[in-house]
Amino acid sequence: SELQNLGFGFGKSHGSTVMRGSRTGERQATSGLESIVALDRLLAKYGNTTDILGVVLSDTVLSMHLSFDADSQEFVVDLSYLESYKPLPGFAKLGGRAVLAERNGRLATVSLEYAGKKYSGLDFEDAEVEEDYEHSKLSGWRFAEKAIIASLLAKTQLLTHFRTIHLELAPALQAVTIDTLPVNHALRRLLMPFTSRGIQATTTNLQLWFEMRLAEFGLAPLPVEEQLKLLHETMESSPLNLADLDMDNFAQSRNMGAFSDSSREGWKWTWHIRASEVEKKLDNLVDCWLDQYYEGSDAMVAADDELAAWWSNLIVHVPSLRVALWTNKDWVGTQAPTTPKPPTTTTKGWQPPPSPSYDPIPMPNYFGSEDSSE
Repeated sequence: SELQNLGFGFGKSHGSTVMRGSRTGERQATSGLESIVALDRLLAKYGNTTDILGVVLSDTVLSMHLSFDADSQEFVVDLSYLESYKPLPGFAKLGGRAVLAERNGRLATVSLEYAGKKYSGLDFEDAEVEEDYEHSKLSGWRFAEKAIIASLLAKTQLLTHFRTIHLELAPALQAVTIDTLPVNHALRRLLMPFTSRGIQATTTNLQLWFEMRLAEFGLAPLPVEEQLKLLHETMESSPLNLADLDMDNFAQSRNMGAFSDSSREGWKWTWHIRASEVEKKLDNLVDCWLDQYYEGSDAMVAADDELAAWWSNLIVHVPSLRVALWTNKDWVGTQAPTTPKPPTTTTKGWQPPPSPSYDPIPMPNYFGSEDSSE
């Protein structure tokens, strides 16, 4: 919703999508006007700066892509790997790299790299670039900045959201839950809002985004064929690890944990602080629900054959859970399988082997109660 409210586009007018006299057109037109107001409000918050990228990475969901370099004390967003993908005709290539530093309570852009050029220091005061901007033309560092913002949007929508939820997690969760748990099972009833939404969204999204090619407008400014190629290559080279979606692990892997402290002076990682609060609320919801039905007893959990079947099938059908079993067994809360062994280094294309080759993997102890069996 933050992305919709900010209304960043990929570089062509959205006017052709506004259908005269229709409710859809009215909503889109209204959203466009609200987007301008929302972005202007953010810029005004920081003294009407022209550093749009810095403001966006300070206060919005796009800050999830930041990492912190302790040596240089700078923040980095590296999207250069996207440059190899062919854009839609008339659109700029994705890609780029940005370096930012903490200044006056926000992140400020230090340098930009895009299409083989680097911008820093006095480049941000280029009079010709400013004159072009006054005539609604993007050039120099301003063009690079907007291309990087478009790339951040594309990564967020296509890879972080669509790949993670609609390709990897939601379909498997809904299928395993419906196939293994009866309708009246406590866990199935807990998961029902999520599985129902998954059933509603996944098939429809696949048809809309790829069969009808709406992904070229709504996910990334790449032809559908290039989007599928990007999805495939990303899933091969960077297998999703379910443990990495834990907010504490998410921050640690990016060296960003210190900025998620709401009491720290200076800039705070607001998106992560909010996401962590939501995660805690969901944890509390699950704790309360399972405690109600299993009375805080891991022995009762272990005795539930239907729940055990659900867990075993998740391991079979959710590769990201298998990766977590190999690499973050303490986070999962159970032992990793004894065979086969994972690679000692990250190998392109490596995925954990199918679960049927595993030794049986018991469910983790959820409550940590004394009466639970090993």
